[in-house]
Amino acid sequence: MADEQRQYDIFGEKFLIETNTDRYSKPGKAAYFMQSQTTDGIKYNQSLHEGSGLSRIHAGKSLQIDVGGANSDDANSLIMIAHKGNASINADGGKLLLKANEIVLEAKTLLSLGGATVQVGFPQGGRTDRVDITGQSVDVATKCGNIGVLLRTCSSFQAMAGTYVINDLVAGVAKGVGKPRM
Repeated sequence: MADEQRQYDIFGEKFLIETNTDRYSKPGKAAYFMQSQTTDGIKYNQSLHEGSGLSRIHAGKSLQIDVGGANSDDANSLIMIAHKGNASINADGGKLLLKANEIVLEAKTLLSLGGATVQVGFPQGGRTDRVDITGQSVDVATKCGNIGVLLRTCSSFQAMAGTYVINDLVAGVAKGVGKPRM
């Protein structure tokens, strides 16, 4: 870009706007870059980047979006739309917390919950009143746990419990071993 097209406006020591800049940052050259900085060095900036078309908001600490104060309780106060592609929310070093009176997760083809541990309901007994699982077909695959015991999939002995095979096996083992030594 030619220097003639570049404009750099400084509004005091804490705020600047730069357009048509050759400034490089992690997302690339910026068509515009707006930045503010506190006395203790905390930065906030917005930018639009050439090539990728990335529009970026960066907050050095917390970013709060506060909307809907004049809306009714049933109005949509915050609407985010990704017309194409994915929508991603990452909390790389912590938790993703969603709190509301009611949370609805709906997917057109697949709703997938994954994790080393997946918990449904509160861990404290008695705090979750009810869990409903409704479907045309409900499959549970487990190696153990109370559902595994109920489904008799906890071990090969549990799977055979109550059958002639397990009764004959236990009787045969008892005959072969004899009475336990004291």
